[in-house]
Amino acid sequence: MESVIRDSLVNHMMDHNLFCHQQHGFLPGCSCMTQLFVTLELWSGLLDSGASTVVIYLDKKLFIFSLTKGYWGN
Repeated sequence: MESVIRDSLVNHMMDHNLFCHQQHGFLPGCSCMTQLFVTLELWSGLLDSGASTVVIYLDKKLFIFSLTKGYWGN
């Protein structure tokens, strides 16, 4: 049932061009891996051009794991 609803929503949004070009993760041909490639290409271009680049990477899974294990003073 959930996949039917998801597929219907995705199809509606694709038919009406409601996704931005940066959307990845659940669209056909746009996996999380393609998002990583696009991001690395962007960062590499910025670094090659000498632009200042600040990257913050958040690992939510590790953060939640650390909260459950009491690493943050719990």
